[in-house]
Amino acid sequence: KMKVVQEVTANWDTELAFKGIKDALKAHKKIDAVFCAWDGGTMAVLQALKAAKRDPLLIGFDCAPNALKAMKAGDVDADVAQFLFKMGYEGVVAAVKLAKGQKIPKRIDTGSMVVTPGNVDKFVKDNKLPAL
Repeated sequence: KMKVVQEVTANWDTELAFKGIKDALKAHKKIDAVFCAWDGGTMAVLQALKAAKRDPLLIGFDCAPNALKAMKAGDVDADVAQFLFKMGYEGVVAAVKLAKGQKIPKRIDTGSMVVTPGNVDKFVKDNKLPAL
């Protein structure tokens, strides 16, 4: 039941993400949540939110270590994880099959999950990431 009030195109540039959220915060008195398409943007948005003393839900994407640390600190509410090892592994398996003339599916789902403060430690452990 959320309404999108503004989209910011940052072209994977943290400075553009920072400027874009600053402009959005000025334009909209009420922002309940911000979703970032990559964690470079998540960290830029977090900086702008702190400067503006605003605290909407902040959801990132990629589960970069700095975003996971910010989650542990209570600054990021959720982050969407992809399983990069599995993506690479399945990509190599598919390439080998194609090289052998075998068919592969049009889409290979390698999974994803939403990481939250409640499961971040398990996510870090299960994926053998450095401790936060």
